[in-house]
This record gives sequence, C-alpha cells and structure tokens, in this order.
Amino acid sequence: MAFKIGVPQALLYYKYFPLWKTFFDELNCQVAVSNATNKRILNAGLVVAENELCLPVKAFFGHVLDLVDKVDFLFIPRLVSVDPDGYTCPKLLGLPDMVENTLRELKGREGFNILCSLIDLKEKKPWSLFFEQLGEKLGYAPSRIFKAYKRAQKAQEQFHSLLMRGYLPTEIFAGKRGKESQGGPTCRMGRLTIGIAGHCYLIYDPHISMNIVKKIQDAGACILTPEMVPDFEIKKSLSTLPKPLFWNYQKRIFGAVWHWCQNGQVDGIIYLPAFPCGPDSVMGGFIEHEAKGAGIPLSSISIDEHAGEAGVRTRIEAFMDMIQWKRGQITKSFSVGKAADKPLGSGRTRISIKERVVSFPRMGEDTHLVLKYLFKSLGTSCIIPPPTTERTLKLGVKYAPETICLPLKVNLGNYIEVLEKGANVLVHAGGCGPCRFGYYGVLAELILKELGYKFEFKILEPPGSQGLQTFADFFRFFSPGKVSPIFLPLLKRIARGAASLSGRMWMELLALTPHDRTLWRIIKASFLKKRAFDTVEKRALETRCYEVKKGETTKALKSARSFIDQAQTLEEIEEAKEEGLKLISAVEQDPARDVLRVGLVGEFFILLEPFINFDIEKFLGEEGIYIERG
Repeated sequence: MAFKIGVPQALLYYKYFPLWKTFFDELNCQVAVSNATNKRILNAGLVVAENELCLPVKAFFGHVLDLVDKVDFLFIPRLVSVDPDGYTCPKLLGLPDMVENTLRELKGREGFNILCSLIDLKEKKPWSLFFEQLGEKLGYAPSRIFKAYKRAQKAQEQFHSLLMRGYLPTEIFAGKRGKESQGGPTCRMGRLTIGIAGHCYLIYDPHISMNIVKKIQDAGACILTPEMVPDFEIKKSLSTLPKPLFWNYQKRIFGAVWHWCQNGQVDGIIYLPAFPCGPDSVMGGFIEHEAKGAGIPLSSISIDEHAGEAGVRTRIEAFMDMIQWKRGQITKSFSVGKAADKPLGSGRTRISIKERVVSFPRMGEDTHLVLKYLFKSLGTSCIIPPPTTERTLKLGVKYAPETICLPLKVNLGNYIEVLEKGANVLVHAGGCGPCRFGYYGVLAELILKELGYKFEFKILEPPGSQGLQTFADFFRFFSPGKVSPIFLPLLKRIARGAASLSGRMWMELLALTPHDRTLWRIIKASFLKKRAFDTVEKRALETRCYEVKKGETTKALKSARSFIDQAQTLEEIEEAKEEGLKLISAVEQDPARDVLRVGLVGEFFILLEPFINFDIEKFLGEEGIYIERG
C-alpha cells in the first residue's frame, strides 16, 4: 500500500528534505509538502502553540494543521543528537509529543497519525536505525528499507555538495542547479559580501525572515550562509571555545562566523537569533566577540512574531550603507582574523595561590554556606556573595544578553557585586547540555572580561561531562598538593587513554593520587553538609503549615542552619543536623489543622532562590499550605 506522507515545510525541512523525500519516494510513498509559510499558516500556528515557543516552532504547528487532514501520516522525527558530541534544541527533542498533544486537544484521539523515529548519535542510534524503524512502521521489508536508505543518503550527499558550491536550499529545491547561484563562492569579485548567521529554518523561510536573503541580494550583495562552510572548518572553530559546545546546530552557526572572520570572507555579518531560543541567546555573545575581534561589522536582528518587515528592511539598508561607507573611507590595515587566532579564554589572568580570593553566585539560603566550607577546607580565602537584591538583578539585566534566562542575569549580578568586594577567582558549575546552564559560566566570563574586570574563572564540570580528571582538576587548582607537575599530566593521559580504549570510565580513577583522596574527603564532607541543610529545610516545609504561632518554624530553621554552618567534621555535621531537626520538631503545632497540599515544580534555581520566587515557600507555609518541593 502506498501511503501519503506529510512533511511540514518548516524547521529541519531546509536541512534534510532531500534525505527524507528520497527515502519515501523509493518506498513508493507519496510525499506531500505543506504550503510555504504565509500569514494564514503562521497565524494558525500562533493560535495553538504555547506562547513560550520560538517563532519557527509556532510556524511548524501551522504547517502541521495545513497537512493533517490531507495525509495518511505526519512525518515528525525526534532528533535528539545529530553528532556524537551534543544535542539538538530541547524543542526539537519534544516536537512529536507537543504536536500529538495539541492535535489530540483539537481533534480528539482520531484523525491523525504521527510517523516518528529517533535519531540519537550521542547514544549510538544512527541514521540507518532511524530509517529502519520508519520503514518497519510502514510495513516494508528490511532489504527494501536498506536500499531506500542508501539512495536517500546519496541524495543528501549531492544536496550537501551543491550547498558547498554556494547554492541555497531554496534554489536547489526549485531545480536551479544549472543556473548561477546567488550566493557562496560564485559571487562576483568586488561585490559586497554579507554573511547571514542563523538557523536554516530562519534564513531560508521567506515569510519568517521577511525575505532577508532577497533583500540583501536586491541591494547588490552576495551572501554566505552557515550551510556553505565545510565541516572541517566548523570542527576547527570549536577548538577555540573554552569548553566543548553541546548544541549540534549552534556549532555550525558559530563555526561559520569564526571561519568568515578568520579568512576575511565577508564585509559584514547579520545574525538572526530566534526569540526566545536559549542556545541562540548564549551564542550571540560569542558571535559578537568574534566579529568585534576581526573588525567586521555585525547586526543582530531578533526574529519573533512582533518583528515588522519595514523595520527589518530599514535596518538592513542602514547596515549595508554603513559597510559601503566604511569600504570607501578606510583601507583594511588590520589583520583579519587576528583576534580569531587567539582562542576564547586564552590570556586569562593568573593569580598566585596565596592571593586567591574566591567567590560564587548566590543560590538559595545555604548553598553559599556549603561552598564557604568547601573552599575554607581547601585552604582558600573566599567572599560570601551578599543576598540577592534589586541591585543585583539590575546589574545582571544591564549586562546580560536580553533574551537569556533570569538565573544567568542574577548570577552575573552576583559576580559583579563580589568583584566589587575584592574577589579575584570566580567559580561556576558546568554541564554537558542540552540546557544552556552548562554554558552560563563561559558566557559570564566573556561578559565580565569585556567589562574590564580582572579575575580567574574556574568551572566545575560534572564527572560525566568531561571525565573524572577534569572534575578533579577543579579541586587541584585550589589545593594542588605536592605531586610533580610533570608526573600528574602523564598519569592523567595514561588513565584517560585506558578509559577511552576500554570504554570503562572508572579507569580514570587509576590516576588519582593520595592527595586526591584527601580532596575527596573534603568533597564528601561538603556534600554531607548540603544534605544536612536539605534535610532540615524539608522538615521545616512539613512543619510550617501546622505551626500555632506564625514565624516560629522560620526562626527554628534559621537556628538549625547556624548549627550546621558551624559544624566542621563529619560527626559534627551529623550532630548539628539532628539538633536542628529536634529544634524544628519542637515548634508548637496543630496536627488537627486541615491543610492544602501543594507541589512546587520548576527550574531549580527559581525554586531555591527566595528573592526570585518572592519567598513563596515561606509565604504558602505560613498561610497553612503543605509544600512538597519537586
């Protein structure tokens, strides 16, 4: 049976359509593509999609509605990871679920079928398995599925080859292969060249981008896009970042900008972030840094449903006029790519061990107390960040990217306040994605350095992110011990190599020294102290709603925290925790009171930081509501 497969003309259509279409064609399925994005389709998506989603995803919903009643299956793949070292956008991870839930609300359980398969190269689930699962769901034999996959793979390679020659995806889909491309390396010498950095589903969708490609071409300029940059250049650019970048598609966007700046291929760059895309908001700072270092003008045009075509046209015209003026007024005497030769994070301030004064962001009521204990145990002076206030928030909002989420803005304000107090080493937790939190520290360092602050910045990466040795190196920085500086790197390389070859990450433990075991005892004690704080806080949440005299639980919790804060040894920490629990349990309660039970869920920083959440746990508890924290 030949099925009719609906492919929305949105999102990754512009990256993988030849792959998908060829596969379904080879199985004798009919491929139905939704109409090009227009006002009707976009408005339909805006009506049904969640308000917090970015514009391209909202448009995708409109394309789904354009197809749902016309096809046997809606093809919506789940792309988790398209390279072994990262993730796609969190919205793409959950796209099939979001669409299914929305259609169920609109149409009930009948009337639609979603054809979905998983691609996750990070977990070694390759494209071949992706297509095998698709074919099986459609009822085809393995041999036929394999043949269709191979043909699809070849079609995608041809598509990629045309992109490298400077053709745009829209030109290729329209069959303009034999004609001169309007972009890329075929541009005539002497013409203005503009690099457009952004996602394929923003650049090549004329309605969403307000036809930015055509506007630039009509002004007589050539264009370059990230899809025209070779893969090896993209990989080369990533080595200039302070830590591995874990968003698949942001790698190409940043890599393209780095390549253009390094080689002087463009006269200007237009960056198109999608509001409120988290990864885009993070990478904007690094893109701006590259362009500024290379002396290349950059204009950032945020795309959302409120952007007006007239305003975009005016900005593009002004930007290109400025570039033309610059061309006519000055000769490029600087070395293009000079800043790009120096990796981000290189040339950092080095501070001697004795002079180090460490600090960190404020998060909740006790995390700073645990970190104070940790660094004191490591023999390092530290400054406790003051409680978060309106000033903290204003400082963060002033200097952070506009579309970055609130926790980073607060963290940035915390950092500025402790730098003002004399801190010269800042620390932050790391991560391996897909949440942007894993890149907060790197972005904060970039912003603060550009503001002129002098400091060292250390990121604590979890052991599962960059390995146990990277995790241990964070603590060795503050307490290096007496291991030979030649011996330790050699031991680390041997252990890492053994772990990588064997696939057993525990083999990195072989490089731990006796001093490392001392550090581990300090780390363990810090974790136990944090657990003690969490235990008494949980007891307070359970008690506050039953207290007879309002405020008594909060007073007891404050004393319990003080006990734990003063405890130094493992035994003292355990004793302080028990004393704190007794103190809270001694609060007079009315167990017969009929209380509401409310669960609090959300982003962990927002849950923990009372200034940001308006101390909601205390407020609800004192109103007689039992709180269960998610």
